[in-house]
Amino acid sequence: MKEPEQREESSERLLRAFAEGRVSGGGAQVQAGAATAAALQQAVEVGRAAWPRVPLGGADFARHIGRVLDVHTAGSAPGVLAGDADAAAAIASLQLPDLFLAGAAAQGLQEAMVEFEARYMKPLPFILGMGSAPEDADPVVAALRAKLLVGGDDAPPRIASYGGRGPLAAWVAIAAQRTALSLTRHESALKRAHDRAMNDAMAVDLDPELRHMKVRYKEHVEAAFRDALGELVDRDRALLKLGLVAGLGLEAIGASYNVNASTVSRWLGRIRETLLERTLVLLRERLRLTEPEAASIARLVTSQIDVSVVRFL
Repeated sequence: MKEPEQREESSERLLRAFAEGRVSGGGAQVQAGAATAAALQQAVEVGRAAWPRVPLGGADFARHIGRVLDVHTAGSAPGVLAGDADAAAAIASLQLPDLFLAGAAAQGLQEAMVEFEARYMKPLPFILGMGSAPEDADPVVAALRAKLLVGGDDAPPRIASYGGRGPLAAWVAIAAQRTALSLTRHESALKRAHDRAMNDAMAVDLDPELRHMKVRYKEHVEAAFRDALGELVDRDRALLKLGLVAGLGLEAIGASYNVNASTVSRWLGRIRETLLERTLVLLRERLRLTEPEAASIARLVTSQIDVSVVRFL
């Protein structure tokens, strides 16, 4: 990989980019001068020294600092800045290596994504207390990755909001804990809703034949489906959790695995087919079904497969 070009930015260019960042971030204007320029130059040098393979331009970093910097003079309201020395002091107080990486990740630089993944995302299963079963953290990590590194329609990635006032590791860990709590609440709500659908409302919509099969073979179908679900490989289970339990869209899931939405759709379709086929194989092994009964059970399992995943996964 070619090393990024290391060149000193002019003071004027850094100050101009810093001012642009203040405007785009809605911050108070700064009476920036020589002290601010020196602080910005030092920030660029510190960031590049910490992450030599991350090719974030000096002006881009200065612009990012200007956008996120929360600086004020003593006794004044937050965001109100009086002079050059205040800006320089505020810049010097930031976690500059962390902010440099966050700013580069917010721009979508691949080198920054790789470093961020290795340094901050990989330890999350242990931080979340799931070190003994790291696969349990997969939905949380994937949801957090999509939230932090994938922007919305007009919204930047959440990593762009990191302001450098505390360690990035702590900021990510707090975001992970909040994401885990949110997914737990969302999962509980989904399970309650789908349980009601499984036990009550769906029966109304079933035709008489399916309703008869549901009553007659309910326990057998559920047991076979649970067993088929348990036979899935970890990645397939994680994909189902992301799509059906956590409620992530195809694009968000794809971002977690570096694939496009159509690939995720194919994966999920294949997993559903595998579940259906394996469930029917187990039922045929355990019950003496006629061909019409087997066909009806296949229709029943197909009609409820997503609900059953949420219920039993």
